[in-house]
Amino acid sequence: MMDLIHQGEEAGPDPEAEQHSDLTFHRFMDLPPELREAIWRNALPEPRIVSVLVYAFPGLKLAPLNRGELKLDLSQVCYESRRVVREAGYVLALRDEDDPKDTGVWFHPKRDILERTLWGPGEEEWGLS
Repeated sequence: MMDLIHQGEEAGPDPEAEQHSDLTFHRFMDLPPELREAIWRNALPEPRIVSVLVYAFPGLKLAPLNRGELKLDLSQVCYESRRVVREAGYVLALRDEDDPKDTGVWFHPKRDILERTLWGPGEEEWGLS
């Protein structure tokens, strides 16, 4: 610190530091619950387009094509944020039944748009012929 002060000069108050001295950092969990909930709700995504591949092998299966874009990080922050996600109407859906580790993706049935691409052995499977 002494190296920063030139000889013969006194270190006076820093006007910039004084200007910001009234700023206080509040830990998020110390904020009122109503404010935290409003912040979580404001962080929810806009309606999304969920592209799924619909195929008939055997029966009908849906596989999200844009799985990586459907991650809802807000659901992984804490219990409180996950509760807000669920209360907002999001559900875990489109789970890959062949992968026991797959929990699915968060989907809002009333807001998100399901864009389907049909794929299968032939048009007769879909009644398109």
